[in-house]
Amino acid sequence: MIEIKTDRLILRPSILDDATDIQKYFNNWEIIKWLKPPVPWPYPPNGAIEHLTAICKKESCNSFAILLPNKSTVIGTIRLECFSDNNKVIAERGFCLDQNYWGSGLMSEASAAVNDYAFINTEIQKIIAFNAKNNIKSRKIKEAQGFIYKETKTIDPSYHEGCAQEEEWELTKEVWQNLALK
Repeated sequence: MIEIKTDRLILRPSILDDATDIQKYFNNWEIIKWLKPPVPWPYPPNGAIEHLTAICKKESCNSFAILLPNKSTVIGTIRLECFSDNNKVIAERGFCLDQNYWGSGLMSEASAAVNDYAFINTEIQKIIAFNAKNNIKSRKIKEAQGFIYKETKTIDPSYHEGCAQEEEWELTKEVWQNLALK
């Protein structure tokens, strides 16, 4: 995996040492409420290290730490977990950002860069993403990047904040290429 630089960010491969920073911002109801089990609430003291240990062992997962230039603190993470479907490589994208940086456009910037990375540097043909139906900010990022709404389904267990409706989105390489040409 490579390091990705944007106008305002550095995205580098996640490492176990990132756990301390992630633990600090992840132990926050405003973040956790938009996630679903198996992410526990309250978030355990060793939650970040356990999560990173599991992620770093997966060969099918590209997990990026999000940092501001000239800073060593991780402010978020974004991952692509790959799988195959009918001989096509598909990745599920998930992300999380320290609440102190919400509304700044940083996650939009990071996720657009990861989309570019996926479609230019890997065999990924489609990225799928999910969000709680009432997580409007997450939905707006997907819409702005050309993701196409596929369906809303009932899930069990529900998201921590109680929503049992989950939206599924997808962005194909073809749609991404067409948007890039505009």
